[in-house]
Amino acid sequence: PRGLSVAGERLWVACAGDDRLLALDAAELAVVDEIALPRGSRPFGVVEAPDGARFATGQGTGALYAVSPDGALSVAAEEPDLRGLAWS
Repeated sequence: PRGLSVAGERLWVACAGDDRLLALDAAELAVVDEIALPRGSRPFGVVEAPDGARFATGQGTGALYAVSPDGALSVAAEEPDLRGLAWS
């Protein structure tokens, strides 16, 4: 795992080694959601917005990925060597 964030009852994990995001039930640490990112993304930071959208940085691709609440993946921005994210 590379980056972690907490959103309500979920713990989001950025898994750089296999280009995916995992959501774990914070109490049970069981996987409750998984999002595959493009090969070579190497996700670093991950956050969940209040509306349920998820955002992740792809250190390997320079993409800021947005995942809508219904699971649609898109590229929201591109910058070289993106890393950490925060939501306030």
